[in-house]
Amino acid sequence: MKTKHILLILMVVGFLSSDAFSAKWDTGAKPSRKITYKKVGDIELQLHVFDPPVKAKKPRPAIVFFFGGGWSGGSPSQFYNHSKYLAQHGVLAISAEYRTKGNGGVQPSECVKDGKAAIRYVRKHAKELGVDPNRIASGGGSAGGHVAAATGTVKGFEHKDEDMSVSSRPNAMVLFNPVYDNSKNGYGYERVKDYWKEFSPLHNIDKNTPAAIVFFGSAEKLVKIPVMKEFKAKMKALGIKSELTIYDGPGHGFFNYGRDNNKWFLATMIETHNFLKALGWITGDATVDAYVGKKSGGAGTKRISLFDGKTLNGWDVIKCKAEVSDGDILITEGNGLVQSKKKYKDFILEFDWKKLDEKFWDSGVYFRYTEVPGNRPWPGRYQANLRKDMEGNVGGIKGAKSTGLIKPAEWNKFKLTVKGPHVELEINGRTAWTATGLKFLEKGYIALQAEVPGGGKHRFRNIFITEL
Repeated sequence: MKTKHILLILMVVGFLSSDAFSAKWDTGAKPSRKITYKKVGDIELQLHVFDPPVKAKKPRPAIVFFFGGGWSGGSPSQFYNHSKYLAQHGVLAISAEYRTKGNGGVQPSECVKDGKAAIRYVRKHAKELGVDPNRIASGGGSAGGHVAAATGTVKGFEHKDEDMSVSSRPNAMVLFNPVYDNSKNGYGYERVKDYWKEFSPLHNIDKNTPAAIVFFGSAEKLVKIPVMKEFKAKMKALGIKSELTIYDGPGHGFFNYGRDNNKWFLATMIETHNFLKALGWITGDATVDAYVGKKSGGAGTKRISLFDGKTLNGWDVIKCKAEVSDGDILITEGNGLVQSKKKYKDFILEFDWKKLDEKFWDSGVYFRYTEVPGNRPWPGRYQANLRKDMEGNVGGIKGAKSTGLIKPAEWNKFKLTVKGPHVELEINGRTAWTATGLKFLEKGYIALQAEVPGGGKHRFRNIFITEL
């Protein structure tokens, strides 16, 4: 009896905590309308729709989010703010209801059936919704991330009364710490063991699986890092676009609105924006910082993109060869620089960097310099070094050293703040160092540098600057 009472108390506390956090998710965001997309017995399932503020002349893209909760509970309000932000950029954004163990007494297989029905409804009613049927994304977190991934990978798991002539497969996937391994080594096996192999997204990737962007925290417990990389590798082997970002530090559910002062909501939604932009679904720069009420550099500042993902406009290529490849800047040959045409003094520079497969690498980002000497391929001013074992170090500046924060085989996120004599570097969400000692305080160029013969090829993307 005592054990039962303890379990009951824990369940009540759990539900109360969930409800309290749901209220936090719901801050300032309300759907424009609700549409019933499916009736299952006495249960009506609704789409919580966020309409873009401006009517479009052409069919617009759509995204359908699925909430997390272990296939046992949860609330569509979890993705209200994600939906509201994307609606502001012209996407018909939806947070969908689906049956769970808590609200319908159902098994996980029924969650996926509802998810597929939601995607199919949007496609079948695309004309009246003003949606392009070939630009519908699924999105979700945790178990909802599983539902979203399953709509794009697994076969079957459909309601018998559905119109199968209309596809339930999305055209892209936006996945926040999704559960996509349901094997014995994955999550939820005991609940789905009778059909796990047909149900596990990791084990059902094929040539028709849509492009995906996936976010995890390094402290994630439900899905192991090797599994995250295996999913991406399987996608890549089939030539399917698949992006994976593992943020250093956070654990499960890190992406939710209101968590950690919106640090991770900001980071993941900027990447989501850029992913959809690269697909040609939306235009313009991300405005997530404004959405969450953050100013990257204080009042009056504006965060702007320095790279459009298509051309090297705004840059000069000096003593090296560089090209735009798969939406990234790829430096392929020579010892040299991809240099900004404009000079900057005080700024916040954000960028992603990744080396290719070489064992040794040598790259960096120069700032506050005015010319490249004729007798060498790079300037003598300040450089945030990306050479092996010199992770972000700035030579000659006391305390500007770090180690262990760069992940050589993955995309790494950098945030370099330069103001007066002060300089600070953040790598993958963690402060690497803060230092003082910059002597050259005038405006200068910013450059992406690589020593290709000795240090391998390098990629840069998501380059933003905020002048202070």
